[in-house]
Parts: sequence; C-alpha cells; structure tokens
Amino acid sequence: MKMPAFLTCLSLALAVGCGDGGGDVNGRPAAPDPFEPTLESLAAHQVPLWFEDAKFGIFIHWGPYSVPAYADPLFAGLGIAGPSYAEWYWFWLMRIRWPSTLAYHLCTFGTNIVYDDFLDLWHAEGFDAGELVELIRRSGAQYAVLVTKHHDGVALFDSATTGRNTAALGPGRNLVEEWTRAMRSAGLKVGFYYSLYEWFHPLYPSDAAYWGLLPKMDPINPFTLEPVPYQGLLPETREYVADHMLPQLFELVDGYRPDLLWFDGGWDRPESYWRTNEVIAHFYNQAFREGREVAVNDRGGEGSHGDFETPEYEVFNDIREHHWEATRGIGFSFGYNQFETEREYLSSDQLVDMLVDVVSKNGNLLLNIGPRADGTVISLMEERLRDVGEWLAINGEAIYGSKPWMQAAEGWLRFTVRGDKFYVTALEWPGDELRIEAAVPVHSGDRVVLLGREEESLTFRFEDGAMIITMPPGGPEAQPSRFAWVFRISP
Repeated sequence: MKMPAFLTCLSLALAVGCGDGGGDVNGRPAAPDPFEPTLESLAAHQVPLWFEDAKFGIFIHWGPYSVPAYADPLFAGLGIAGPSYAEWYWFWLMRIRWPSTLAYHLCTFGTNIVYDDFLDLWHAEGFDAGELVELIRRSGAQYAVLVTKHHDGVALFDSATTGRNTAALGPGRNLVEEWTRAMRSAGLKVGFYYSLYEWFHPLYPSDAAYWGLLPKMDPINPFTLEPVPYQGLLPETREYVADHMLPQLFELVDGYRPDLLWFDGGWDRPESYWRTNEVIAHFYNQAFREGREVAVNDRGGEGSHGDFETPEYEVFNDIREHHWEATRGIGFSFGYNQFETEREYLSSDQLVDMLVDVVSKNGNLLLNIGPRADGTVISLMEERLRDVGEWLAINGEAIYGSKPWMQAAEGWLRFTVRGDKFYVTALEWPGDELRIEAAVPVHSGDRVVLLGREEESLTFRFEDGAMIITMPPGGPEAQPSRFAWVFRISP
C-alpha cells in the first residue's frame, strides 16, 4: 500500500528536523547527529576512502528516451555535447522543436504519438540486472551510478509520490530495486543519479527558465499544439519540492541505502529552493549511525554542499587538490543514440588513456553506457568495457588506491604512486628505450618491471639527469597488456 504524499512529507520532516530522537537499548540518550543542513556543518564531511580508491565507475542512463533513441547525428558527428544527448529527446522535440528531431519523430511515430506514449512502448523485456552488473564488474569498475529519475520525471522505482514510475507504467518493474540487489550481490558500491527538476512537471514553478533563457512550458503535442496530460501526477500533490521531490529522494535514501547520491538539474534554482542540504545531512547522519561511508556530488544547486566536482565531457588540465570525477559517454550521448556510429565512440585505447590521465590528476572516471529500450547493451559498448577491464586486470595496481605524484604528466607519460611504489604509464609504446626527464623517485638499486611481466627486471641508467629504461623485447604486440604500458619502480 502506498503512503499518501503528505504522510511521506511528515516522515521526511521528522527525519530531518528531529534526528535520531531516541536512546540506545539501555535507555541512554542517543548521541546527537554530527551533521546539520548547513554548508559549515556539511563541509566537515570527508570524501570516503572507497571513493578515492575506486577510480573507475559506470554511469547508466536508461529511460523512455531509449525508445526513440535519437539525437541529431550532426551534433554527434561534430562532437558537440548537449544537443547530442538522446536523453534530452523530449526537450528538443517539444521545447526547442528542433527540425531534425521533429522530422525524425514525424517519420517514425507520426503526429499522434507524444513522449509519454513511449512509456507504453518501453518494455525492458531483455533487461537482466545480474547480466548488466556482471558487465560492470568485468569492466573493472568499483561502483556504478544508475539514473533513478531524469529530467522527464520518470522514476525507475516504485514511488508513493508519483504514479510516473516504472512499477506502475512501462516495464511494470521496480528497476532500481532489481539493479541495487544485483550490485550488492557483486560487492559493488551503489550510486543513484536523481534530477531535482523536471522539464514539464505541472507544479514546477511557472517562472522557471531553462538556462535562464527559455520560460517553462506545460506539455503539448508539438505538431497539433494540443495540451498533453502529465502522466502519473497524484491529486494530493500540491507543491513540487515538499510533496514530490523531497519525499522521492527520501524514498531512495531510506529505502535503498545508496553509497553515493548524484544530483543533477539544480542549475535553475538555489539550494534554498531545492533544500538539498537537508537531504545531504540526513544521508550523512544515517550513514554515520550505520557505520557506512557515503558521498554526494556538487550539483545540488547554488549553495548546496558537494564532496566532489563533476566536469562533464571535459578533464582538468592538472592535478586538483580535492578529489573529483570526470563523466562522459563512450560516444557523445548518455542515453542510447542509435544513430551514433563507431566513429563517434571512443576506442578502447582512448578510454584507457583517459582513465589513466584522470587518475594521475586525482580524479575518478565515471563512464556512461546507455542500454537499448529492451534493456540490453550494444556489443560495441560491451567490447569497450571488457577491454578496459582486461587492461585493469593487469595494470590495476597503478590505478586502484593510487595517489597523484607531484607531477601528473610528461608528454604521453602519466605518473601515480601507491605506498613506496612509483608508476610510470606510457600511453604510447616508447620504442627500444623509455626516457623520463622528470625527477622520478628512483635510485640505482631499485627494481623496475613492466606490469604483466613482473618476473623480468628491466635495466635502466641515468643520462643528463634523465632516467632511461631499456624496454622488453618484441614491441607492443609481444606484451601482455594493450593500449598503455605501466612500469613499476620499487625499492
């Protein structure tokens, strides 16, 4: 039985406002919660060690937008992020009325099919949470972030705050629950993406302007201009944040106990509107009481706390003092875009190079995959993830749990450290010798090996202040590793 929205809100208010409230089993007063919903209090939270050590995670964008699976191929070909995002199909169709999106929709679905009709066409008949998680595990990723609700407002879990969810519509399944259970069984950390706003929710403020330019619109058919009901809105919902968004977030936090919250969509309103610091404080306090370590990203609106930065389709140029996370798709879309070709996808070599580069600068890489409407992943994405996993199986000691050195890079070399071991990763095969100009921490009696061939010590010498390593014979094709080669220097 679903709890009415006002009762959900009441339980939310009690949880946020009253803390633990009771005592321990012996009647002693419970220790006060360590975090309050203020920036000053939340700033004391530490990024979990598991997150810093993980280095590699998988992002999963899946929703009714996987039915059309379309974004303008022109933008994908030009490598322009944003317009190439297939998960923004509804926005480009109805709000922008982009010519190519209108033409694709008209030719494929006609004038009578609107976005919400995709819910009836989204069956997820091929989705197996265990298989998807096994692919994540084989990729070498240590955590994954599932989109639990994107800007279209479709929740992938059974929610008491809205009928606009996959348990009531479309697949008829609680996809978040299935996926979370499989992730826990695999021993992987669970992250939830959640969009704070929804493009066309009737109760979202009418004065909201996307990017500060486009006034909010109610849903319409872009061809007939007739209004379209927003499917799933409950009659008792009166206020967007208090009756809908906040209770939904607490359903996720309290019902599934994620390890990571990944907010998005907070750019149109400040934190004082979203009240995300209240959610974060509750999330942190709950984890503290249960002995868990959790993290939150930095997209909860201006004035919201965040543990780490999340640049999108870009990478910082140098080492950052605070841990961060780069995110992007294998191609130029997060949601599956059937019109992207292999030309738009990064190669396995490029993905490995990106991972190594990000890690050398004190970051994680959150790499996205977008399943088809049936829930399966295209073979090209699977191949890329398996290739990265095979590389990490040999070279992971230079990635997992590593720290940046005083210098991230020298040309196509990248540096990391782990304990008393120093790692040099060559993104290109050096030839007969590897020359390192940087003042690497190496002494004449140290041992140098190529990972994957640890039984063979490599000779090295110093020349004009540079370290020169004699490469193993046979060239890159004869080595156990592909794409990039890691040299361990140890006492």
